[in-house]
Amino acid sequence: MVFYSMPQGVEGGFQELECPGETEAYYILSGRIRLLPQGETEITLGPGDVFYFTENETLLPFHVLDPLQMILFSNESRFEQDAETNRALLDVMEALQEIDGDTRMHCDRVRNLAMRIAREMNYPASGLHDLFFAARFHDVGKCKVPKEILIKPARLDEKEYEMMKEHAAISAEMVRPVFGDEIARIVKEHHERPDGKGYPARLTATQIHPAAAIIAVADSYDAMVTVRPYNKGKTPHRSSSRTQTLRRCAVRR
Repeated sequence: MVFYSMPQGVEGGFQELECPGETEAYYILSGRIRLLPQGETEITLGPGDVFYFTENETLLPFHVLDPLQMILFSNESRFEQDAETNRALLDVMEALQEIDGDTRMHCDRVRNLAMRIAREMNYPASGLHDLFFAARFHDVGKCKVPKEILIKPARLDEKEYEMMKEHAAISAEMVRPVFGDEIARIVKEHHERPDGKGYPARLTATQIHPAAAIIAVADSYDAMVTVRPYNKGKTPHRSSSRTQTLRRCAVRR
């Protein structure tokens, strides 16, 4: 998995792949790109879109419409395998979206932001795959939280909050059969805090998986700026910059 960054206005082309059977998958984190396949209708893609390029294709011209950040899944067989095996989890996320109107979109936003944070901090490339999918499904366990708690238009009381907290461990157990122990661990620890006051295991800084810490910051930021029944949401540019907001989240975590 490799990060790509391109400024607005860049024009170029994706080169033909040389190895037989090779295919690449590009996942767009932010920005927009226009693909200009020869003899076909041009396509404009944005955040969350995926496109593929195989050894059978000739040069694929493109034009960057907005500052672009993408992830390259080289030899996308693993990306496709993961997409197939996590289909059941995606169905759960869609069902949650129908119930509360935000969980699936929240996970998408957290995933994109977590990957951008990882890029800025030069997170090891070997860990990007696990970070990507852990962030994508970090809240899937909310499907086991009672609906009246999930959509309550006010802050939760102590008992309700304890029930909500169970989603971290439940999410971990749901992703374990699909992605294995490492991603399950990251998911389980995304609400832990360096001061030991997180949940479910009250881990301290050195015990928390680095990917879980990244997701925690992205999760906190999204919670701060997103409008919810009990939260008006803060704009990233109101009283402080986006970076300052993220730093406050990091300190809290």
